[in-house]
Amino acid sequence: MYAIRVIVAAAVCAATMGAAEAASIRYTGFVLTDVSLGGVVYPGAQVWLRFDGSTRNVVPYSDQTGQGFMNQTGHARVRIVSGSTTINASIDDHQLYVFFDLAHSSAGFGSVAGGHGYPLMLASPAFDGAEGLSSSLVGAVANIANNAANKASYTPLTSTLSADLRSPTVLAGTASSCAAVYDPANVTCPLPPSTPPVSPAPVAQGVMPVPVAISTDQGDLLMYEPYFLVITNPPGISNTARAANWGMFWSEILDE
Repeated sequence: MYAIRVIVAAAVCAATMGAAEAASIRYTGFVLTDVSLGGVVYPGAQVWLRFDGSTRNVVPYSDQTGQGFMNQTGHARVRIVSGSTTINASIDDHQLYVFFDLAHSSAGFGSVAGGHGYPLMLASPAFDGAEGLSSSLVGAVANIANNAANKASYTPLTSTLSADLRSPTVLAGTASSCAAVYDPANVTCPLPPSTPPVSPAPVAQGVMPVPVAISTDQGDLLMYEPYFLVITNPPGISNTARAANWGMFWSEILDE
């Protein structure tokens, strides 16, 4: 009986500590890209995605897409700034989630319909132009999270940034909005193959998959990926594309 009481007391204590440590948190993503809301297209617009939730809902995950941390419970909004026009919309619940994939050095806003790559994912590819894996903050933070000894390779401020989705942080990296099966290790997005397959592929074949509609109180939201580099593959192999845009992602603890 005494052992049972001790176990129950420990469980209550742990739950109390967990509740005390929980805090409201806001995740924000920013990118310049083409976007559509309610049937109106805004090219080259400022797009701000926001997700308000609680640190108590952050959970570790591990599946075929990678492994890291995820927060699926919260309220999401989008702000679009195009010239002198600003539009704010509330995204329907249970459509977006926030994640940090430590296995592939990527983070951002995923969706039930589009997966990790959509509507906005920041990544640190193995080769991004002339830069290496850890040249972006996403790559640096993931590198440290996977091996604390790597802190010595970065500045003190960089080494304080977090990947656990429970703490304030700021990240930057290659930005993509790929509504298809995405390869976060190489930041590639499948492209339709040439018909018939030719090499090099016609430039006209370099188009992204059709974006997925995300429901809001202002109509459907669609994020496009206009900034990319076409990767031409040999005949018979679908062409791919490497993201060539840049974005930011940050989190902040909110005052109760």
